[in-house]
Amino acid sequence: MIQKVKKDPHDDGPEYTKGTKGYIWYETTVFTAWDHSGLCQVLCIDTPSDCPTELQRLLARLPAPLNFRDPFAMHASLLDQLVVYCDISVWRVRDPVRQLEKSRLQPGEVFEPTHEYSRHAIHVSEVLDSVVETLTEMQRCRTEIHKRLSDLDQPYKEEAMEYAQFQMSLMKNLKRRSDSNRARLVDEINLAFNSLARQDNDFMKSIALLTMVFLPATFITAFFSTTFFSYGENDQGWRVSGQLWVYWAVMVPATVVIMSLWAVWLAKGGKTPSFHKMRLKFPFRRFPRTKASKQPKPEAAQV
Repeated sequence: MIQKVKKDPHDDGPEYTKGTKGYIWYETTVFTAWDHSGLCQVLCIDTPSDCPTELQRLLARLPAPLNFRDPFAMHASLLDQLVVYCDISVWRVRDPVRQLEKSRLQPGEVFEPTHEYSRHAIHVSEVLDSVVETLTEMQRCRTEIHKRLSDLDQPYKEEAMEYAQFQMSLMKNLKRRSDSNRARLVDEINLAFNSLARQDNDFMKSIALLTMVFLPATFITAFFSTTFFSYGENDQGWRVSGQLWVYWAVMVPATVVIMSLWAVWLAKGGKTPSFHKMRLKFPFRRFPRTKASKQPKPEAAQV
């Protein structure tokens, strides 16, 4: 399966993407048939439009004619072209990821494009996983079949195995690049979350600052609006009640009690129950059930 994402492609090859979606999937399937007479047939289904031309170009550049006594003679050129398509797919995902990293969008604007790119990156990694597993199985089959073919000389077998191993290494490297794209997208999401958290923290700081600015004025206004103070009543000017001590006698103990309760609540909330501590220390140990969870044993039935 080959995926093409239409986002600033880095390559100079043909553009396979058509329509308005911006991407296209090729569900490429290859069937091969071979018999002992040297007849080798290959059927490729749902390939990009330039696949036949590129495959013919690869075959024409071979230093020697194909040895059709080898059942895997055609596979090398097919895999070479498949490596090219997979490379384009990986880099067509990498390019928009890089553009996203350089754009530095607002945190709220990052999630939608990042989700779209992550979806494609996950699909590409899934395809490359399947390709690597298929190539590994082909290597096993190649080894078994070459052992039974006596008309193939040993240098040819060794060269075919080494080149197939080289193609597998290329696919594995592309898989690592695709995984790197996914990790970079995860970093972008984490950065957006951290930026939003920082913005929320700034908002909370602003609210706290405004509260601190108006808190003294609010307290002073509330304090002097009590009946302990009188202003200009009966032309006596500003007078303070002799019972003002009652305010302090109630306010100070109440403040101490509330602060003490708050400290106790924080202390209890920060402790970890002993059972959970044991779980952290011995995560794989089987713990006995508590008494509340034990079920009574059924009594023996009487006959």
